[in-house]
Amino acid sequence: GRVLDGRLALSGAVFLTKYKNQQLNEVIGTTGYIRSAPGSEIKGVEFEANGRWGSSLKTNFAITYLDATYDKLTLSGVNLDGNTLPNAPKLTVNAGFDWTVGKLGSGDVVFSPNVIYTSKQYFSPFNKEDGNEFLVGKENAKVNLSLGWEGEQLSLRAWASNLTNVKMFNYGLNLRGSFGYDYMLHAPPRTYGVTGRYKF
Repeated sequence: GRVLDGRLALSGAVFLTKYKNQQLNEVIGTTGYIRSAPGSEIKGVEFEANGRWGSSLKTNFAITYLDATYDKLTLSGVNLDGNTLPNAPKLTVNAGFDWTVGKLGSGDVVFSPNVIYTSKQYFSPFNKEDGNEFLVGKENAKVNLSLGWEGEQLSLRAWASNLTNVKMFNYGLNLRGSFGYDYMLHAPPRTYGVTGRYKF
């Protein structure tokens, strides 16, 4: 729906997904085995608000809450009933705005920052059990921004991702049985660049 004379658009969703015999990967040593979880359930709520405040400012906000758990699961003889599914943070928030600062020649100068918050997530269906306490992605907030010039045909944009250089992992794998350590993949550090686009 729309409120405030159409300036603010609101949308939301409530969802429930049930899986039977959901496939997942179990790593033993250096070998991955395809297993089936007899049952799992994902419940969630999403809300989004997009605003247009005159001709120069647009805002966006989105929030998602997940409750994703295994109803029944046993791996390597360990009962994991009720554990959280991997890569399923309970809370994700995305907020930002596009501000048209002014005119420059035949184009508009647009400033666009945004923040993405992600709560803790597990990388393994074991969660913290059976020695997997390090296979966890900690909660984090990542800041991105861009400053661009947008013309009718040509646009140029300078951008930075993970501006505050937050150190975080986005994947983890248990290799302790073969090598004695966990494999953890770092998320990209602070990155920046310039992008150009031309419409023919």
